[in-house]
Formats: sequence, structure tokens, C-alpha cells
Amino acid sequence: MALNPVQKKTLLLGNAGGLSIQAIEAHFNYLDADYWNEFSVEEIREHLSALYDLSPAAPFMVRIDEHGLETFGLTLIGGNHPGFLAAVSGFIASLGYDIRSAKAFSFPPRPDLTVLPRGGIVDFLLLHREGFAQTHSDDWTRLTMELEGVFRRFESGDAQGVKLELYRRIGERLELRQGFKSRGFPLEIETHVLNTGTSITVRGVDREAMLFCISAALSLQGWSIEKLLTRLHEDGSFEDRLVVTGPGRVPLRDAKELKKIRVGIALMERLLEELPSSTNLQAAAEGLQKLVDDWLEETAALSNFGNLDVLPALARVLTAGPHLWQMVENAGPQAFRRMLIELSGETTRPTHTDFLSALDQLPQEDRETLFTAVRDFRRTEVVKAELDLLLTPTRDLNDFSARLSSLAIALLEFSFEHLRVDMEAHHGKPCASALFALGKFGGEELGAGSDLEILLVYEGAGETDGNDPLSHGEFYGRIVKNLQRALRTEPGETLSLDLRLRPHGESGPLAVSFSAWTDYFDSDSALDYEKQALIRLRFLHGDEELTEKVFKFRDEVTYSNPPVSIVHTLELHAQQIRLKTQAGSWNAKFSTGGMAELEYAVQFLQLLRGSEHPLVRQANLERALEALLETGVLTLAEFEHLYAAQIFLRRLINALRLVRGLAGDLHCPVPPSPEFSFLAKRLGYVRQGDVTAETQLERDIRQARRVVNGFFSHRFQGGERPDWLYESLSETLMDPEATLEEATPALMRLGMRDHFRALTLFRSLFAGLTEKRLAAACLLFFERRFRFNPDPEGVVQKLTRYLENLDHPDLFIRQSLHYPVLLDHLLALFANSESLSEFTIREAGRFKAWVQPEMLERSRMPEELRHLAVASLLDSNLGETPSERLGHFRNREYLVIALRDLRMDVPLREITHEISCLSDVLLQEALDIAIADIAAHGQAPPLCVLALGKLGGSELNYSSDIDLVFVAQDSVNGGDGREQCEKVGRRLIDLLTESNREGRLFRVDMNLRPWGTQGPLVGTYSQYRDYFSTTADGWELQAWLKARPVCGDLETGIRLVREVQRIACAPENLAKVEESMRKVRLMGLDKLHQQSLLTSEIKLGPGGIRTVEFYVQSLQIRHGAEMPELITGNTLEALGRLNRSGLVPSERFRLLNEAYVFLRRVEHRLQLKNMQQRHALPSNPFDLEQLARQMGFEDRVGISAVAVFQERYRRHMLSLQSVSAELFSH
Repeated sequence: MALNPVQKKTLLLGNAGGLSIQAIEAHFNYLDADYWNEFSVEEIREHLSALYDLSPAAPFMVRIDEHGLETFGLTLIGGNHPGFLAAVSGFIASLGYDIRSAKAFSFPPRPDLTVLPRGGIVDFLLLHREGFAQTHSDDWTRLTMELEGVFRRFESGDAQGVKLELYRRIGERLELRQGFKSRGFPLEIETHVLNTGTSITVRGVDREAMLFCISAALSLQGWSIEKLLTRLHEDGSFEDRLVVTGPGRVPLRDAKELKKIRVGIALMERLLEELPSSTNLQAAAEGLQKLVDDWLEETAALSNFGNLDVLPALARVLTAGPHLWQMVENAGPQAFRRMLIELSGETTRPTHTDFLSALDQLPQEDRETLFTAVRDFRRTEVVKAELDLLLTPTRDLNDFSARLSSLAIALLEFSFEHLRVDMEAHHGKPCASALFALGKFGGEELGAGSDLEILLVYEGAGETDGNDPLSHGEFYGRIVKNLQRALRTEPGETLSLDLRLRPHGESGPLAVSFSAWTDYFDSDSALDYEKQALIRLRFLHGDEELTEKVFKFRDEVTYSNPPVSIVHTLELHAQQIRLKTQAGSWNAKFSTGGMAELEYAVQFLQLLRGSEHPLVRQANLERALEALLETGVLTLAEFEHLYAAQIFLRRLINALRLVRGLAGDLHCPVPPSPEFSFLAKRLGYVRQGDVTAETQLERDIRQARRVVNGFFSHRFQGGERPDWLYESLSETLMDPEATLEEATPALMRLGMRDHFRALTLFRSLFAGLTEKRLAAACLLFFERRFRFNPDPEGVVQKLTRYLENLDHPDLFIRQSLHYPVLLDHLLALFANSESLSEFTIREAGRFKAWVQPEMLERSRMPEELRHLAVASLLDSNLGETPSERLGHFRNREYLVIALRDLRMDVPLREITHEISCLSDVLLQEALDIAIADIAAHGQAPPLCVLALGKLGGSELNYSSDIDLVFVAQDSVNGGDGREQCEKVGRRLIDLLTESNREGRLFRVDMNLRPWGTQGPLVGTYSQYRDYFSTTADGWELQAWLKARPVCGDLETGIRLVREVQRIACAPENLAKVEESMRKVRLMGLDKLHQQSLLTSEIKLGPGGIRTVEFYVQSLQIRHGAEMPELITGNTLEALGRLNRSGLVPSERFRLLNEAYVFLRRVEHRLQLKNMQQRHALPSNPFDLEQLARQMGFEDRVGISAVAVFQERYRRHMLSLQSVSAELFSH
């Protein structure tokens, strides 16, 4: 019988063990009944002793105790500091530990503990980490030192420093783990006011670092956690009960403050999902607190979880950098929500006409009201454009620029016309005029923070024809001045007007007559850079005849012979480098190899060749490069490299402006630094295996600088011609007359092996494209990606078919240049899986939506998978039958899992677990359908679906069979109940095995049920228990070590599995099981010997996967009775438990673990290829080479990838053969 607090105190007083009566009484008075109920008398005595052992020199205590396999208890005793629990839980999460339960209590300052002037804490946390070795002193020491360091820094007042380091470390861990696992489902949050504080109860599905999320949200709002009790349940759900107080340790009673608590926790949970894409969670968290304060009512509505798209968008904005968040904050919550709704409803990018229509709806009571509305409209639309770019990863910078450009033209046209009409009503009609764009606006290359460089030209001298006439100059000057008012911006805002490129700059008139404009450029007053700027002149609005005259004169003055002094421009460029760059860093715009140098190079060529080639007179940089190629000014090799470089530099500069909050400083952060990491993530780089996002960005910066400066130096400064200028990848591949011999060098650079086939395939690829020049530039991306591709020719063929299935293949190629990760995903699938390639080609139009980073950076929760599965079942476009729709859903999820496997280096154990979770959901949905179908003809009784084999162990391959057993409650034995269960089972099997366009869901094996194929399809609990107690062979008992209830009547399934596993491990059955295992094993090896597959069979061979599984299961059988914690169906999990229990020595564990993971990865790649069950190494040399490359092996000097792979395979096989011989010699 449990003791109550008074009884525990009495026991303590009776056996104080050196503690004073006063100390015990004080402890009883300062800590509530929950504390005394949660801890034993001995634990309380230890707490008291530790508290009285504290001193000014050691004001805290950290102690670790063993609590079973992979779990240990952590006790923390010391001073109470705001935010301390959040910091501790965060550091624990960053080290990879899960908090299984927590009991945390604080108390106010006590006269008997003067060493704790702020009060104290007594916290106990039960921690778990897979693979944690209690005997490994390094683990103990590191954790203790980390937490003592946290204590020490809080004591010294460095709480802020702790927070900054904490956010950085959690971010680093989550990047390695591909983000928080499976976030995104609702939390249930309740609040109640008590006498001692405010009670908060949080329930939900557990996520990584969930306790940190909750405690950090409370800490940010200034609430103190007085008490915490948390429990993690077997089904993965959790319940946290907290008591918090406000300043002065008083309860929170205000309804608004209570609502802020609920909202803050919900939003912090969402914010952490975006942490891997941000390196400044501290700033984001502070923004979150401001959001909770300022947007309380709106965020409270959002935190009801009715709209799961809005909260992630808020979190992403918070972590995207200060600039965008400031704009969203200024817009307000209602406007933000409206923006997201409007963006989600867009089917096409809004045009200039769409913006004009929206502007026409603005209130126009008076000019000032209209101007205010125009400015608000501009800010809203700029925010929407940036949100669109942020929240739609496949949106490229050209889309962003085009949207901003359309908006800017509409703003100028609407405002200009409104002002013109108003002015004409007072002063009469003026002469004709035309409005032009220059600079980035003229080139349609607007980005974040871009100005609108404009020029207004009117026909000539004279005055308006009204009663109160004005000179044309005054008339248009007033219009421009009012345009500046109408479109006024704050410093750093996007789309601010810039008129400095008018004649005489800021000292010249705001509007210029045509004659004054021509006179200026005919005189010596116009500087060379002003003439060069006219290259980017673009018509916006106004009189067409005047526009024609303007462009005719522009062509004469700009493209004359000689045009401008290139020497002078080179001097200006050198001056810019001196004035606008810093030693030791690289400015993406002005340094050598930057965007300015690239623009100078292109514009010099336009100036030099524009008179003889009118086609090159392009305002847009990309189109200018294309025109220079078409006219022969650039070679194909030059075009390929410069085109790719300009795309990269534009993206880099836009990202820098967003990261820096639109500051004019375009110096790249120096790696390694948090800002450089943020920049890499903002650009869409993700870790690829061992190659970090930062390393990839450094590589691409070097490449762009090398290309731009090499070309510029060679063409205009007398430098040597770079080697890369001599060879074009695409020239011979695009030329239908080129011979195979001529094309061979390019094909070799691309890593092609069958040159004849490859040349044919490339020509077929190019034939389907209109913009072949873009495809040529795209080949540069192919070069790096094809070189080590397992099947480059096959990839080209699949890519051609993929493009054929797109409505706009040229658009995809352009997007691939701006968003190369999309191409990386495609190439990985095409190289590794025929089945998923076919699915991707068939669903080409949907592929981009499926592979957004947020889809790939985390595994899905079962609840999320079930939600998606139900949505697929309701979508008749996905198939005619439920099985076909579920098959489409499965293939889509396989595609995502495969990309996580191939591209993100997610460990094998996680991948097989994800496939198993997906299979569990598919089984659940199919069972629900089967029950519904049968229930239409009568009541369907409860049925449990049990999985054995790899699904039972949650270690399924892409194409494993699934071994199932159906069990029902004893109450259904006989009569209609048994018949209905049988019908449900048969209907379920039909659903799972139906052949359709998506392929059958599973190959189902029911042979592991009692009596095999001779037994009933559904058995009851008692029938199965009796069979395994008396009749079952040893191998059947062995098989049930992997049994796991998957869906249906889980309670009955759990009972049966526990009972059968108890029987399997009973000492009296040991000999039977081991002898049966030996016979089965020897029969299998004999069969392989007859087929000559002993050395190539990776699963059943003597050096194969089954050797590890049998070894593990033999130890589970021998020791499971006295150590039931060893029983798990997952082989790697079981192996780890056996190691930590001392039954498998560390060296043997390492050998088995490495061999098993290697062989399972080989099996994985074999099955991913065609989604077929294959366990033998290919005998075909080409297929074997493909497999070696799919496994990541590369050719080395003097040794091929195949030889390296075979050597590794042989080493593991021989190691396992010795284990097999040892195992079965007994």
C-alpha cells in the first residue's frame, strides 16, 4: 500500500540518517504533496542530503543512475533560475537523449538553505538513448559536464549565452537528423487556475525535444515552472502536467494571459519544425513572443489547428530572417492570413493586368486616401511575392522577378494615369510622353530590395491647353513628384523609385524633354556608364511614336562605333572593387568574379557587336547571353558557363539581401559561420551524405568566380584563355551532323559508357526542346551529376520521357537551372529504380509538389500517413478501385522515402522503419475497407492482423513479402462470427494482392499461421495459444519472435504475442527450437549449394543476412526467459540489446552490425531497382557495376568500383561464414 506524504515524513523523522528535524519539517512545508507522492522515502532523504551538501563553491549537484537497458535516471539539485528547465531539456535533446518521464519541483528561498538565495530545484528525468552504454564512462562524463556547465553559466548570469549555444546545437543535431521527426499534429492544451499557480496540461503524440518546446515557450513569456510531471505512454503519446506562476510566484488568472500560454506552446512547436532551415532560432523565438503578444486573437484561432498550413507558414517566416518577418509583422495577422489564402488560390502568376484590376478597386475619395491605399497595396503584394518564393521552393528567381516587375509596372501605370487625368482636369492636355525602366527594372531582374530606376521623357517644349496652363516640363515634373509621393517607401523597402539615371542625375529635372535628352547624350556631359546604362532601357507606358524615337536614338548613341570607352569602364570597375569590397571577404556584386563583372562583360560585348547584330540589344541578361550565342559572339562553351554563373549569382545576391535584411552589404559571410550556414540553407542546399550544405555553397561560389573572372580577364584584360573555354559539352551533342568520334570527348566528360546509345539519346532529348540553349547550359549540371551515376544512359532516356509528359518541358529545364536540387532528385530516382522512375514519368506534372524540402526532411507520423491515405482513397482521379488508389499513395510515399534514402543519407534502420510504418497504415486502411464491405452484409466481429517476418520487426524492404496472421477473440469461435472473420480476412487479402496499374500493394504470405495452409485462415486466441503450447515446431516458435500486432483488435494481438513469445523462450522448448533452427538452416544451405548460389545469395547464404538473424534469435531463445527485455523483432535493435546486456562482446557486435547493415543495403538496392524480391548478386557485369555504383563505390586508381565492392562483400561474407559455422556446430 502506498504511503501518503505524512507517513513518509514520519518515517524520515524516525530514521533521519543525520538530517535534522528542522530540515525535514522545512522540506515538508516547502514542497507540496505531489513531490512527496512521486518520490520514495529513500529518494527524499537523498535529496535533502544533497541540498545540505551544497555550498557557494558547489551550488549544484548532477547525478546519474542506471535504470535498465538504454535508460538512466538524471537527478539535478541546485539553484532555481528562470529558463533553466528549458535549457536542460534542450541540451539533453541536442545530445540525442529522449526524456521518457520527468518529475521537476522548485521551491522559494528558504531560511535553512541560504546557499540558494533564489530558491531551489529538485528535478528527476528518466532518459533513454538507443545504443547508450551505461558502462561507457565517456557518455556519463560528457553528460555530467554538459549539465554542470549549464548550471555554472546560469549561476554566473550567462543565461543568454546558454540560449544562443543551445539553439545552435539543436539546429546542428536536427540538420543531421533531417529535421524534427514527424511534427505537425495537434497538441491538446488545457489551463486551470489553482491557489498555488496555474495548471497546464499538454497532451499529444510525442516528438523529439517536446519538453524543450513546452518549457522554452513558457520561459519566453516569462512564466516560471514550479512543478512538472510528465509521462510517455506505450502508444507514443505523452501527457505533461505543469504548474506555472508569473512574477512574484503568483498564479496567472487573466484570461488573455492564459490564452497566450496555449498559443505560445502551439507556435513554438511549429517553430521548431523549421529550425534546421535557420541558424538564428533565438531571433525567431523572440519574434514568436512578439507575435503572441501582438497577434493574440489571430494566433489563438490558428492554434486551434483547423488550418495546418498557416502555422507552418508562420514558423517558416519567423526563421527566414528579419526582413520578411518585419514586413509580415507590419502587415498584421489578418492581412497575413489573407495573403496565404490568396496565394493558395493562385493557379497562375498574377499579371500586370491582374494588378491593374486590383488597383482599380482601391478607395479613391481623395488623392491622399488613394496614395495611402496604393502604398499599402504595394507592401502587401511585395510580401506576397516573397512569401511565394519562400513557401514554394520550386519557384525560381525569374518567377519572383516577373511578379515584382508586373506589380511595379501596374503601380506606375495606375498612379501615372490617375495623376495625369487629375492634372489635365485642372491644366489641360500636355504633349505626348513615355515612361521607361532602366537597370534591374529595365532588365526584368528585380529582386529583394531592388529599386525602380525610371525615366520619363516627354515630346517637347510648349504648354498644356487648359485655362490654367502649365509648361510641359512643369506638368510632367509635377506628375513625377507626385509619383514619388504615391509610391513613397521606407529605407530599404523593395520597389522604391530611383530617378538618378536621368540627365544630370539628381540635379536634373524630374522629367526630361526628348530634345534635352538627346542633347545630353550628344554632348560630352553624358558619362560612359550612363550610355552603357541605356542598354537596359525598357518601355513601360505611354506614347508609342515617341517611344520609337527614343529607342532609335538610344541605338545610335549606344551602339555607335566606337560606342563608349571600355578603358574608362574598366577603370570604374577597378574603382568599385577598391571602394566597395573589403579585404578578406568576397562581395557577390562588386568583387572580381562577381555579378558586376559578369554584367560588364556582357554589356561590353553588346556595345561592341550591337551595331552589326541588332539581336544582341537585349535589356535582360539571360536573353542577352542567348542572343550573343545565337549571333556567334559567344562560343557554346562560354555560353554554357556564363549562363549557369549568372543564375547562381542572382540567386546568391537575392538570398544575401534577405539574410542581411536588404542591407546594401553583399559581402558573403566567411565560412564557417552561422550566417554562412543560414545563407546556404536559404539557397536550398541540403546535406548530401557527408557533404554539408556549406561545403556545396563554397564549391559553387568558387566555380562561379572562376568562370566569370576567367572570361572577363581573357576577353577584356589580356588574360590567358581558361581551359574550360575550349570545350563545349553540348556543341557536338546538339549537332545532328556530328560524328560519334567528334562527340566522344563530350560523352566521356558526362561519364557515358555506351557512346553510340548515349549520342542517340541526347539528340532525342534535345529534339523535344524549343529552348535548346537552356538545355546546353543544363548539361553543366549533368556533367557533375552523371560522372558517378550508376546508369547515365538510362537516366537520359528516362529524362527524355519525363519531359515528353510535361506540358512545358522548356520551363522545367529553366527551373532546373534555378533549382538544381529538383534535377538531383530526378536523376537519383532514374538511376536507382525502374519502378519509381516509371511512376515519376507517368506523374511528371505532380513530381515537383511531392519533393519539396519539407516533404523530404522528416519522416511522417502514422497519423499523417493515415490522413494522406484517406485523402487518396477519396480521390477518384488516382484510380478506379480502392486498391489502385492506395497503390498510388504507396508509390508516392515510396518515392519520398527513396529520395530520403538516396539523397539524404538517412540511415538504413530509419528507412526500413518508414517503409514498415507506411505498410502498417496501408494494412489499417485496407482492413477498414474490408470490414466495411463485409459489414454491409452483417456485423463484422473484431479481428487482429499480426505481422511476422520483416514487417513484424519493422525492418521491411521496398519489395518484401509480408507475413500475416489473423487472430480473433475467443467469443467468435464457431457460428456466424467465425465466418464473418474469415470473410474479412479473405477480402483483406484480395485488396492487398489485387493487380492494377499501380502494382499490387503486397505479396502476402499466410503460411506462418498454425497448421500453415491446412489451418483455418482465422484462429482464436485460445486455439493459437494451445497450438504453440503443444503442437508447434521449433521454427514456428522462432518465427513468432518477430510477431507484432499491426491493426484491428490490438489488445487481443498483444496478449497472444506475449504468450507465444513466453512459450518460445521457455527452457523446456530450447532444444526443440535450436534443433529446428539447425535443420531449417542446413536445408536452406543445401538448396543453395545445388543451385551454385552459396557465395552470391546475400540473404540465405552462409555469409548472408539470415546468419545474423539466426544468431540473434538463438540468443533471444536461450536468454529470453530470464531477460524478456531482449525480445524484439527488429534485428539491429535486438543486437544492440544483446551487446548492452553483455551477451554479445563489443567486437562481435561491431562485426555483425557492420555486415548486417551492408548486406541489407545491398538487398535494399537490388529490390529498389525493379520493386522485385531479389537476394542474389547480379551475374551480369553491367548490372554488377550498376549495383556497385548504387552502393556508392567509385573507380580508384588501378581498381574498379566493382572490385572495391566485391572486396567489401567478400570480407563481410567470410566474417559471417565463421559466425554461421560456430553457431550451427552446436
